[in-house]
Amino acid sequence: MRVILALVAILLLAHFAITEPIAPDDEKAPPQKKASPKKENKLRNISVSTETNREVRAILQKNPLMMKDVQEYRQFKMSIYIQTSAAKVWNALISPKMVKRYYHMPLLTLDLKKGGDAVYGYKTPEGTQPLQEGKVLEVVQNEKLALSFLFTFQKDRPNFKPELFTSRVTYELNAYGDKLCQLTLIHDDFQPTDSTFLVVSEGWPVILSKLKTLLETGKPLLWPRGGYIGFEGGELTEEQLKKITEMDNVDTALEVLGLTEAAGVYVKDVVAKSPAAKSKTPLMPGDIIVAYNGQPVANYSKFQRIHVQTKAGETVTLKVNRKGKLLALKIKLAKGPSS
Repeated sequence: MRVILALVAILLLAHFAITEPIAPDDEKAPPQKKASPKKENKLRNISVSTETNREVRAILQKNPLMMKDVQEYRQFKMSIYIQTSAAKVWNALISPKMVKRYYHMPLLTLDLKKGGDAVYGYKTPEGTQPLQEGKVLEVVQNEKLALSFLFTFQKDRPNFKPELFTSRVTYELNAYGDKLCQLTLIHDDFQPTDSTFLVVSEGWPVILSKLKTLLETGKPLLWPRGGYIGFEGGELTEEQLKKITEMDNVDTALEVLGLTEAAGVYVKDVVAKSPAAKSKTPLMPGDIIVAYNGQPVANYSKFQRIHVQTKAGETVTLKVNRKGKLLALKIKLAKGPSS
């Protein structure tokens, strides 16, 4: 078993592009048991190729023990100290009025009992639009809150099964008197090929920083926006590749698009009369943005890090893949909506 597990670990590490410093040689392979503190988060920010996803899935599904080992290794953990009481931190986690000031989306429903609903999203004229949902797994007031975590867009996948895309978020509060609280967030229990792990590893540090600033200053963290483009984008998935090319096979879809892996920003929608729509060559739904001002963008987080450095009035160049054809779009950024 140890030999087989080591071979799987080698396969994983051979295909993963690691963006943080890797561990010394004796720490590279995933641990047989629960990772020690020194080994946590060594693979926090990784890009997994489409080919690797299929190879790893095929191997891991044959052996539940291997799958469990990889699940334990793919964990996001972050601990911060906030100059306030545990009670106020707790309130910030469960109060819809507070949550909307630091979280990526408003809290719509939180039934604080085991099995209760936990839903985040937006209310629109057409009704409620949940974007993240889960169930309450554990509640200890002012000490611990655990929730299951599922992005609702995953439900659009063919043959969707909740257990393949549901993970777990745990907030642990440790009070030091009534004026200092340690908040530890653990996001784990990921399926080996669930892309949620890649997304939240970028998002949680932002959320926790905004929460800390809000509780210590009473004001939300000012986050740079960059100039206004006017489109809705996100991570490129295998399902989107097949939709763009109208192919059932991912390998064939990648070949049609001239790509070696699912990398880039997928354009879901373009706002009418926005700079993106009014460009000489407009940005279109289904486009894949692969570079921003000459810099490759493997995912949406990389796109954002480049974009926040821009401002209204500048003209930027987006290199897009439109059904296999590469186009360079010149877009003049505008001053965006205040919300």
